[in-house]
Amino acid sequence: MMSCLSDDISFIESQSVGSIREFRNHIYTDAYQRTNPSEFLNNDWINIGKLHKFLERHASHTPLKQEPASIPIKQEPVEAINVDSKLPLHGLHMNIIMDGNREVVEILDSDEEQGQPIIVIGSSPDPCSLVDNPENQCLPSIDSFDHEEETVDWEPSETVWPREIKSEVHPLVSSAWPLRITREVSIQRLERLSEIPLLWPVPETPAAFILDVPDPKYLLYKKEHSHWHTPDFLIKHYDNDSWKSQSGRDKTVAVTFEPGTESIVCFHARLDCKGAWRCTYLSEDLIDVGRRDVQPVHEEQIAGLQAVMRQADGSMPKSRAAIHAFILSKPCPAMDPTGGEQCKGRPKVKSYTDGFGVERHFVGCTGWQSDFNNGQHRRAPIPPRIDVALLDKCFKHTQLTEGHDKDTPLCGTINSAHVGAYALFHADKKTEPKKRYIHLHDDRDGTNMILTCFKGLLELLHEFNYVECDTTFKQLHEAIFHKDTNKEVTLELNEWELVIFYKPVQLALTIMHIYTNHSDKASYEKLFDAVQKVTLELTSRPMAFKRLRPEGNLLTMVVDMEITQVQGAAALLTKTQVTSHSKLDGKRLDLFPPYFIKLCHIHAKRCT
Repeated sequence: MMSCLSDDISFIESQSVGSIREFRNHIYTDAYQRTNPSEFLNNDWINIGKLHKFLERHASHTPLKQEPASIPIKQEPVEAINVDSKLPLHGLHMNIIMDGNREVVEILDSDEEQGQPIIVIGSSPDPCSLVDNPENQCLPSIDSFDHEEETVDWEPSETVWPREIKSEVHPLVSSAWPLRITREVSIQRLERLSEIPLLWPVPETPAAFILDVPDPKYLLYKKEHSHWHTPDFLIKHYDNDSWKSQSGRDKTVAVTFEPGTESIVCFHARLDCKGAWRCTYLSEDLIDVGRRDVQPVHEEQIAGLQAVMRQADGSMPKSRAAIHAFILSKPCPAMDPTGGEQCKGRPKVKSYTDGFGVERHFVGCTGWQSDFNNGQHRRAPIPPRIDVALLDKCFKHTQLTEGHDKDTPLCGTINSAHVGAYALFHADKKTEPKKRYIHLHDDRDGTNMILTCFKGLLELLHEFNYVECDTTFKQLHEAIFHKDTNKEVTLELNEWELVIFYKPVQLALTIMHIYTNHSDKASYEKLFDAVQKVTLELTSRPMAFKRLRPEGNLLTMVVDMEITQVQGAAALLTKTQVTSHSKLDGKRLDLFPPYFIKLCHIHAKRCT
């Protein structure tokens, strides 16, 4: 808003009402005008500079306000009318015209002319001359300007797009003249383009892009639902960035596409950036930066580096092994005949001995079993140029080489910048064992297991005579693992805890956490094997029960009523017992639980 000076006031008053109305509609939507009518009672809302610019663009149909021409009055000879004559008034035919405060009477020439209603000059909706005079033609109606289709000359944009895409900007949207496109969003730049770019800029000023794609090449048909793909799918399909959209869709958002136009209820899809991909050893100084437009001077350098990178792929033994592992990481095509589910096994290096006694290697499937071997499982030969040992490391997600001089420590696969358990695990391996938190990460044969603990707490295990084990089912939902491919795998993990009661502080202390996605007997046996392995590595002493080993300190393990957990613990103890001390038959698992298991009182009462 700005106050008008005397010259500005004169200029504004010289414009027609239709021109001012067009100018107002250019700036404010109808909804805003209806909501704030008091702002338009005077001329303070008019920006004189914007008005001049607007009139220059619309000079072809923006007339100046004109004063109506003087009304011609029919002149009669003085002697033609005898004022003293007694003419009957009812025989006269006339028109009465109001000219300001004057009343003008027009006497018609004959009885055949019909009388007309009173006409008030200056307030007539049709300000035309009353006689057929070429100098007094009918002025255009104000409404004729309001209903004309408004055209705006969009200006070429300086935005740098990939693939030489051209775009245009709206001249009447700027930081000094923002446009509110929704109730909550206001922009200072409006740009439109007709091709989907491979990369969207990140402008510093709030901006909106109108994407108009009439080209038939963008009509991607979705066969399963028999309709075309939505624009948000097209943007994600063409874009090199990583986007994720919500499943729900909002169809009640009113959007204003251009100044002076009515808002339109649109389909609303919010796309969120899923983050970048980076090497674990990449400096944080190169990550914590804001990305803006790609300058033209850098585009050739980036394209050249990408070409060199593509040529270098596969030229080194490690890169060849990593690429081959990535190619073979697709899902196994075998279908389980019993349940009809697709095999969830992963690629694994296997070997056999041929007829000449030579060991041969090939890539098989971890899901192959004696009762699930219908010949559809993954099986692929290993080319001569692929190092078998390096390929095996890639499948096991271990580092190809030690040190920080390589592109990535994780077998050639790329880990998310948001970091998962793999990256945390390898980062912890750089520290001393007593400072580590993640000590084990295993995802072989479809079982995921993450073991976490601190050495200082785990050493307390050897000072108490009982421990408590508890499993919280599905406490962690939708854990995302980026494994062989860039695909996301959604899992529901159970949390297993090893707890002791520490009398000096009168608190129950959790000395170990294990996260796993299975709870059968075999998985619990792996779990207790991992507990024993890590305990021995960190404390140099095994977890030992007094009944089964001479150096043991534990008398009992408090558990709930989960039988598979008891069976898994018993399987471990049969392997770690000292038979000469326990006098128990290691082949009979059912003999062991009574000597070390104690049921939780609350769980036992629930089952009675």
